[in-house]
Amino acid sequence: MKTIEFLHPYEYQMLETLVVVLVVIVLRAIVTRVFRRVTTAIEIEHRRAKMLGRIVRVFINVLGVIILLMIWGVDQRELFLFVSSMLTLLGIAFFAQWSLLSNITSAVLLFINHPAKVGSKIQIMDKDYPVTGTISEIGVFFITIKTIEGTTVTIPNAVFIQRMISLLPEE
Repeated sequence: MKTIEFLHPYEYQMLETLVVVLVVIVLRAIVTRVFRRVTTAIEIEHRRAKMLGRIVRVFINVLGVIILLMIWGVDQRELFLFVSSMLTLLGIAFFAQWSLLSNITSAVLLFINHPAKVGSKIQIMDKDYPVTGTISEIGVFFITIKTIEGTTVTIPNAVFIQRMISLLPEE
């Protein structure tokens, strides 16, 4: 009579790891396709859709890593301690560099609710440094504007949000 041999615990972990990695890969592919269709259907600007896609992929990857850590027996209290320590360090770094945090927050506001977007012709009505040009890029920290003179100007997102902006008609 033959006996059935069971897998060793580490072999179960290897199998579970393989399954999680495959699920993450497939889930990313499915979400990316669905995301492209949805953003095309509701006509979201390409750069904004690309940024949203990155955020979704990062979320899926982080979730996959957390599941893998649980599979390989990382104690949840230790994992929580590590994550909270990293978030604390990030918080201190952002507090030390308050302008970085305000620029990131401003980037989110620009992304979600500002009428100016890439390709918009604008005029920044600043008494000391007026700028007229076309927005060529909206980044996490800066907005890049190509002026009508042909020069490139970068403005911190927090400053851009605080200034009065006039959207000029497209030519």
